[in-house]
Amino acid sequence: MGARAHRVRAPLSSPVSVVIPTYNGAKLIDRALRSIFAQTYLPGEVVVVDDCSSDGTPAAVAALAKGAPVPVRLIRLARNSGGPGRPLNTGVAAAAGEVIALLEQDDLMRPLRIEKQMEAVRRFPDCSLITGRCTVYGNADGDMRPVWPVPQFDGVVDDIDSQPEFFVLDPQRAFRGLLHRQIMVGHSNFCFAKRSWRRIGGFSEKGRVCVDLDFAFKAVMSGSVVIVNHFVTDYDYRADSLFRQDLARSGVEAALLRLKFAANRRDWAAEEFPALQSTSLGFAKTAVLQKDWLTLARVAVPLLRYVDVRSVVRALTRRWLAKV
Repeated sequence: MGARAHRVRAPLSSPVSVVIPTYNGAKLIDRALRSIFAQTYLPGEVVVVDDCSSDGTPAAVAALAKGAPVPVRLIRLARNSGGPGRPLNTGVAAAAGEVIALLEQDDLMRPLRIEKQMEAVRRFPDCSLITGRCTVYGNADGDMRPVWPVPQFDGVVDDIDSQPEFFVLDPQRAFRGLLHRQIMVGHSNFCFAKRSWRRIGGFSEKGRVCVDLDFAFKAVMSGSVVIVNHFVTDYDYRADSLFRQDLARSGVEAALLRLKFAANRRDWAAEEFPALQSTSLGFAKTAVLQKDWLTLARVAVPLLRYVDVRSVVRALTRRWLAKV
């Protein structure tokens, strides 16, 4: 776990492309790019996809590209996508490499990240997704507060420090872990072969914030997910992030996404499925009481599609009778 970083230049034909989606990231992109340039195994290129920024992001990227140790390409979208799915798919599709490592504009790669994830690619060539351990920027290794009060893989991997350097997650336990929290943390932890991205169907362009969670669920359901048992990413917890700009809306999106996947794999979801049904009905009830018709409209279709209202009513009745 405490391996010393040593400089290992990637060959000229490096198969790795790093993709960074960015929006108004002029003050952040410098730090993210420099963490890539400090890798022990350099990628073949960096592809930055600018989602129609209104600040100086393109100029900041162009300035950093001069004299960079790897080619930096900038793709500018003509209109804002409203979420990360389209910029991610655009960057992956345009990437020259057959191995993709993602990074958000406000996060940082640890120096060994690409080296270790490439080793995992070689050991597990058919896996759907490779991820690793993560820490909140500025915290001690493994400390995920204030994101969660518990370690990243708590309840999913028993005693992770005793696990090997690379190991495959049990798919059912990983699935159930994702029903509670995004155990993969987010895009900045993701590495995958381009063919896996194609097989999975790419990133959802319908979601506003939970695109990473959607991709993680699809990866778990379509193949193996490999954990690099090293701290590979520093996640910058920011109050102004897209997810936290509207926590209520983000929470509804995450809950409905979990309900969808739980409905599709009820055998894996087990008792979590009725709990997710109740949560979704609770969102609908709150929306009606607050006359929040926009939220109700977002909840209505998933409710009709995935919620068995009668079973929820029976469960709530049993719970009420048990308290009497």
